[in-house]
Amino acid sequence: MTAITDRVLEKLQSAEPATSQAQLARSIGMDPSALSRALSGQRGLSGAEIVALAQQLRVSTDWLLLGEEPFPALIAARHDYNVGGYSADLSEEANLAVAGVVTAYEQAGDLPEWPASPAVPGEPANARTMLAGEYGPGWQRNLADAVERTFGIDVVKLPLPGHAGVSLKLTNAVVIVVPVEAIWGRQNFTIAHELWHVAHGDFTPLHEGASSSGEANANAYAAELLMPAEQMRAVDWATVGEKTLAEWIWENGVSLSALRQRLSTLGLPLPPYDGTPLSLLRLHVPRQNVFHDPVTERRADSSKRRFPVRLLARHEELGTHLQTLSWMLGAPYDPDSSDEQRPANRASDLAALFGLTPA
Repeated sequence: MTAITDRVLEKLQSAEPATSQAQLARSIGMDPSALSRALSGQRGLSGAEIVALAQQLRVSTDWLLLGEEPFPALIAARHDYNVGGYSADLSEEANLAVAGVVTAYEQAGDLPEWPASPAVPGEPANARTMLAGEYGPGWQRNLADAVERTFGIDVVKLPLPGHAGVSLKLTNAVVIVVPVEAIWGRQNFTIAHELWHVAHGDFTPLHEGASSSGEANANAYAAELLMPAEQMRAVDWATVGEKTLAEWIWENGVSLSALRQRLSTLGLPLPPYDGTPLSLLRLHVPRQNVFHDPVTERRADSSKRRFPVRLLARHEELGTHLQTLSWMLGAPYDPDSSDEQRPANRASDLAALFGLTPA
């Protein structure tokens, strides 16, 4: 038998002991006798069959082919809450985005290192102190930059469905991926939520799917980081005027809905305002001049794709994966306009077989 078939049998016996070879074959659309011959060394396995086996056995194709992960990727994710619990599966669109991010980092290889950065603390009060100390005033309004500078965690913004967020632990980086959206407060909450996953090492292998454990704890961590209970109780929210409310939301980088949820959780009164947060901010956050509207600028910034400069610079330096660089920048890619080299890359070939090549 080959090493590949040895690993298929090993995984079948250890992880799927109740599943027969015939059942495994039918689950991937193979004739049971064909799989039996393959596992006994009488025939080979096609690339498509290897991919199907990897998916069914919840292992990576790299592990089936090599017995190891040349670029291991671990994942944790924020999931939307459904009745009965949190969904454990990302959508196809989110999986495509995650695969693109993993590919971009794999192709980059060695990256310029962040300065020595401390680990994310498990207590939100400690994380808050560190962010304020490293970044200074305004860290809440610039949370992505503050997280990178303080903890050496890359922050990526990409179109993602719903309000999903993802943390990745890769060979050359720890990455938080959040959706681009005009509501920057929701985006900040997702970044803060993912910090809990990073702090607690709440990751699973990428091919097994994102863990949905610890979601309530991660939400509590984010709420305390951005809206500390002690500070919330120091405000008489029942008498807060619109101007003060607008300034508080603006300075603390949270959404009005998150603020209301936090107050409700703490048993505090809600502010007497029933309008939209955008109307509130437009009324009370002044424009400096006709060319500078802080609210519009902030909404535009949170709605833009974002990749860390060190990753973009590395791809520009290498110049061998211009299609990936174009994808990161959100720019159209014209293969006829460059002489991009395309070195053999088994992982990329497998990603293409999955239909996960970034484009």
